[in-house]
Parts: sequence; structure tokens; C-alpha cells
Amino acid sequence: MLRLRHESRWLNAISIEVAAERIPAIEALPFVDHTQPVARYERVETSLSARPLESSPSLPPGTHTLDYGESFDQLAQIRIPEVHDCGVSGAGVIVGMLDTGFRWQSHPALSAIDVIAEYDFINDDPVTSNESGDPSGQDSHGTQTLSVIGGFLPGQLVGGAFSASFLLAKTEDTSQEVPIEEDHWVAGIEWLEANGADVVSSSLGYTAWYDYSDMDGQTAVTTIAANTAWENGVVVVNSMGNYGNFPGSIAAPADAFGVLSIGAVSLSGTLASFSSVGPTYDGRMKPDVVALGVSDFVATASGGYGYSSGTSFSCPLIASAAALILSAHPDWTPDQVRDALHATADRADAPDNFYG
Repeated sequence: MLRLRHESRWLNAISIEVAAERIPAIEALPFVDHTQPVARYERVETSLSARPLESSPSLPPGTHTLDYGESFDQLAQIRIPEVHDCGVSGAGVIVGMLDTGFRWQSHPALSAIDVIAEYDFINDDPVTSNESGDPSGQDSHGTQTLSVIGGFLPGQLVGGAFSASFLLAKTEDTSQEVPIEEDHWVAGIEWLEANGADVVSSSLGYTAWYDYSDMDGQTAVTTIAANTAWENGVVVVNSMGNYGNFPGSIAAPADAFGVLSIGAVSLSGTLASFSSVGPTYDGRMKPDVVALGVSDFVATASGGYGYSSGTSFSCPLIASAAALILSAHPDWTPDQVRDALHATADRADAPDNFYG
């Protein structure tokens, strides 16, 4: 049996399910350049937890026009409330999300989000919330990351770019038995770009089938797709990964030339012990920048709120910042957005492969 999974116009490729013994015959076809396994990623689980007691360096919540509730600290650490005070909150920008699924319509902090379109690349349908046969927590992670950018319920939770419009792509299968596969991600980002996304937030990374030597910005298929999206004018923001503070822990597509790769820090600004670091194999510095990834306040798929940790949550904070920049400067290119984020980071004068 041969089953077509996805077609990629950017890679000039298809992904298929086929018996191993048939692969040599496929490779012998005159129009086939080469074949390779679809890379897989075992997702690092996140869990809701209590926030540790830490002091925040940010301005008092009462000095701003909005009541951010428990979401204040994660935004204030990168000075987003000051941007909101200037009347910039993401209007006119389309943010694309690549994640596990999204239960947004019934949550009081998410139901007002302007969702232009959504698509499930696992089940090939337009439903991104849980469906029959999905694991019970399938849409949990995506709901949480979406809330960091697009949530809006003053006094409870405010997302970093709550006035943006959204495209939602369900690309990650959370089943214990089924690893996350990179061809869903490629199909998802092509769909987002085709539907007008200005910014993409992706809290995923791919390591299986790849060695550190492949983290060179041009080998992994998700990396190639991310580079193409960037060249097409999309600001791609991706988490660094949760594999620890040792060289070589970076996961594709965070190694891409065309990706803002995001690490995680605590509220006091200390690098999280799980946050992956650079450099890329070809010697480029990563991450680009860091944001809060320890006990971020999020909306949950069950309709409540909680705290989650991981570079999965620092990523949408920086995607929010990118959306705010484009809202204020709609003619800027991805390179200009990246330059602005680099120049305004607190380590701009002495960047490194831990904090960016």
C-alpha cells in the first residue's frame, strides 16, 4: 500500500507511507532525486504548576492602561505593556500558529480572538480542537501557546498581541504511540504563508534522524521550509527546545537562517536549566533572544488558567513582540524585525549562545 500524506511546493517533494521493501523501486524512478525518512520529534511534556516566588524587575501593574492580571510579568519582562500603552496591540497583523490544536471558542479569554481560518493537518479537516479519537489532552498545548499571544480578558489574562488576527494549524499529534512528524509542520507553514501570515509562532523542534552536524541551517526539511517562509516575507519564530544548556542541544528548525530562535529564562532573568543553546553546527549564534519560559500564565483547554514552563511559552512571547513591531511598521521585512529585536535586547552589546 502507498498512501500520500502531503505535497510540498517549496521542497518539490511529497511525503508518503509505503512498505520499506518498495522504497528501492521508488528511488529508481527517473523523476525521483532521493528519498529520506520523515524525521520525528518526541515532544517534551509540559505540565501546569504553581509559580515559584521570585521578584519581578518590571514596573508595577497599576502604571499601565490595561489590567493584565497574572499575565503581567511575562509581558513586562520584555516591555510589552509600554507598547500597549502607545495603542499598539497587533492590529493589522496575521499570526500563524503551528501546534497541537486549539480549543479557543469556549474559553472566556480566547473566544473573541479573530480567527481567519484553521486546519487540522493530522486528520485533514478544518477542526483544530479535540475530535473523536484524539487523546484527551491533544489541544491543551496549542490552547496555552495561543493564549500567550491572543488571549484577552482584562483582570485575568492579556496576550502580547491580542488585536492580531490568527491562522491556526494543528500539526502535532500528541498520542503516546505516534511521534510528531515534520511533514505535517511543512504542510502547515506552507498553508500559513499562502493564507497571508505575517508572523508564525512554532513551539516545536525535530531531532530524531538528525545529528548535530545537520543543524547547519540548510539540511532539515523544516529548516529549509522555515528559510523559504522567511524569504517570502514571513517572520518565523521557533522555540530552541528543552534539551538543556549544552552545545549541540538545538533542534530544527531553530537552526535555520530564517528563524528567530527563542530560549527561556526565569522571572529573575536566569537561563532556564532546560533551555537549549547554540551555536549551530556552522557556528552561528543561537538563540536570537530569550523570554520568560518558567511559569508562564496561560489559558487552559479546560476553560481555566494555570502556569506552564518551556521554550514553548517564551516563543509566543517573542512572536507577540514581532507582531507588535509589524503593527507599528507594516512595511518592515523579517530581517528588519529581527534586527530590531536584537538591538533592543538587554545583551545586545555582548550576545552569546545561551541568552542570545
